[in-house]
Amino acid sequence: MTEGDYDDDAPAAEPLKVARLRLGWSQASAMRRFQDAVTRHGATAPTGASLKRMFAYWEAGDRAVTVPAYRDAFVDIYGAPPEFLGFAPPDSSGRIDEIRCSRIELVNVDADLVALFESQTQYLRLLDRRLGSAAQAALAESHVAQIDSVLHRSVGAKRNSLAAALAEAAALAGWQALDRADLQTAWDFHETARSAAQESGSPSVQAHVIAQQAFVMLDANKPALAVDAMTQAGAHASAVPPLMRSWLAAAPALGSAAPRPGTRRPVRRWMLPSGQALSECGPISTSARGRLRVSMQSRKLRTCSRCISPLAPRRGWPPAR
Repeated sequence: MTEGDYDDDAPAAEPLKVARLRLGWSQASAMRRFQDAVTRHGATAPTGASLKRMFAYWEAGDRAVTVPAYRDAFVDIYGAPPEFLGFAPPDSSGRIDEIRCSRIELVNVDADLVALFESQTQYLRLLDRRLGSAAQAALAESHVAQIDSVLHRSVGAKRNSLAAALAEAAALAGWQALDRADLQTAWDFHETARSAAQESGSPSVQAHVIAQQAFVMLDANKPALAVDAMTQAGAHASAVPPLMRSWLAAAPALGSAAPRPGTRRPVRRWMLPSGQALSECGPISTSARGRLRVSMQSRKLRTCSRCISPLAPRRGWPPAR
C-alpha cells in the first residue's frame, strides 16, 4: 500500500499502525524488526502468537506500550519520536509510576457503620444543646468531612443510608453555622446536605434539608426566596412522618410572619395544618402542641411560626424514615 492508497473515509488509524503503513511494511516484517530492536536494548521480546496478539492490541490502541525497552524499539525501527508514536514524554518526576501503582481504598458500607455515624451526629446535637454551637464547631465540621470522604469511596447496598447520614450531619453543621451568623458556611454545609439528601432518596431527609436551608435565606434577608424553598420542601409532606409535616407546615409561616399588614391570614392558614399534624405525633409533641395552641389563641403569629421549627435540628432529627 502506498501513501496514495489510503481511504479518506476510513477511520483514523492508531499511531503505531500509521507509522508501519507509512514505511510500507507488513505486520510480520515489523514484528521481526521489533524483536531485533528489543534484543539490542537488552530485553526479551514476546514471540510467536503472543507477539502477534500484542501487536494487534498495540496497533488497535486497545493497550498501551508500557515497557520502556519496547517503546525504545518502536522508536528505533520506525525512526519517529515517541510523541508521534503515541507515547507520553518521559516522566522525570516519577508521578506516573506512582499513580499506576496506587490503590483505590474502597469502603464496604454496612448498617453498623451508618449507625455509628448517626450516633456521632446525635452526640454532637447533645453537645450543641449543652455547650452551644461555637464550642464544638470544629467537631461538627470534621465529622461532616469524614462521612463525605467515606461516601466518595463507598460501595454496597447501604450507600444511600450513608448519604442520608451525611445529609443529617451537614444540616446540623449548617444550622450551627447559622447560629454563629456565619451565613456563607451555613449555605455551603446545606448545599452538601442537599446533594447527599438527593442521593439518599429519602423524602424526609430532602424535605428537612430544603426547608432548613430556607432559614439561611431568611437570615440573608431573602424572605420571598425562603418561602419558595419552604413550599418546595412541603411538596414532600405526604411522604414524611407527622412531626416533619408539622414542621414543614409551620416553616412558610416563619418566612411570612413579618409584622406588616395583610400577613395574618396566610400565616394562620399555614399554622392550622401544622397543629393538626402535631396532634398525630404523640408524647414528643406535647409541649410544642401547647405552645402552638397558646400562640394561636393569642394571635402571636410570629411566636406561633417559631414554636415548631426548633424541634427539627434539636431532637435527633430527622424522624424515622
